[in-house]
Amino acid sequence: MIGPMQATFQTKIQDRSVYPALDALAALYGRLLRRLFVDLYVRKRPLVECKRESIARYGITARYFNALATELKAKVKAAEEAHRHHLAHLRGQIQSTERAIAKLHKQEKALASGKGRWATLSPEERAARRRRVRFRLHQKKRRLAMLRARLEAAEARTGSPPICFGSRRLFHRQFHLEANGFASHDAWRKAWRDARSQSFFCLGSKDERSGNQTCSLLGDRLRLRVPNALAGRFGRHVWLHGVRFPYGQDVILAALASGQAISYRFVRKNSAWYVFATTERPAAPITTSRRAGALGADLNPDRLAVAEVDRFGNPVAARDIRLPLQGKRREQVKAILGDAVADLVAWAKGAGKPIVVEHLDFRERRPVFEKTTSDTPASCPLLLTANFTPCSWPGPPGKAWRCSASTRPSPA
Repeated sequence: MIGPMQATFQTKIQDRSVYPALDALAALYGRLLRRLFVDLYVRKRPLVECKRESIARYGITARYFNALATELKAKVKAAEEAHRHHLAHLRGQIQSTERAIAKLHKQEKALASGKGRWATLSPEERAARRRRVRFRLHQKKRRLAMLRARLEAAEARTGSPPICFGSRRLFHRQFHLEANGFASHDAWRKAWRDARSQSFFCLGSKDERSGNQTCSLLGDRLRLRVPNALAGRFGRHVWLHGVRFPYGQDVILAALASGQAISYRFVRKNSAWYVFATTERPAAPITTSRRAGALGADLNPDRLAVAEVDRFGNPVAARDIRLPLQGKRREQVKAILGDAVADLVAWAKGAGKPIVVEHLDFRERRPVFEKTTSDTPASCPLLLTANFTPCSWPGPPGKAWRCSASTRPSPA
């Protein structure tokens, strides 16, 4: 048996009569989240003090505050991780630029001496090429100075992590309204406020009824508890009728029956509200073994190459799973890769063998790929690999993965 894995399922809220209540809840949640960020990471106030004050001032429950603190902690952690990746990216760009400068220096000296392969050129042509090389060298040195300045500024950053609630991209659009499709600053302000209040989170717990005291699934209805700050407008509870998950309903019902925690996230997309339920899948027995051999999967821009070997490492079968990604959107790429992974997992389960995937991390080589341009996701290793691994299995690649009775692999 393998341990349970977290799974998230979504469904659209069809009852639009509750949308005003959800909008108000999201607006309150966003304000409290930003206030908590200022209190914890700018004013450096203790978490316990912030919790006591928020509960008394806004009439929220302790569980509601815990959801705020959990989401904020995740945002801060993501911002810090992004900062570390940014530093590594800058260092990689500096190294790449230094190598290019060294190469250009060598080429410029060779042109000046007129030796080697440049000896066959006329003096005029050598002089013209040398001017072009010196111009490129000058631009590379300018870029190197700019990158070093950026790295120095990034390394000198202290204090709270830089988080922009609502996204920096949308914030900067207010300075170019017409170019970004806004008729006025009021129109931008409305989009800005909507972006800062487009979701809220209800943290679950196995110690609470229905796995969540803030949001509970009762049959085909969701009962959402309203904070006291909004109870005068919407009552103590908001009922969402006709809630059913098209995929994962059986997992949600099993979690309710076994008393597991279920966390709910409400998200507004394209003027419609969706609810995401996260819980643990039940444990499933392992149906593959390393002793039988393995399936090796190699991801390429246009195909997923799969080879099957026996327990001695001898090839048994090979097959290419085509990936028609040319001209596809990001969501279509994810769907195609998901189908390919399902095919691969079905093969592994039928053969009783684990899956081995190569560990490909292109973040360190990003400066190299930035020199190439393409209009399709199929030729972008960064996008392709980033989509392939998450839709395949949760965890680090580069090792064998055993398949359970469910359709998801598990680490061996």
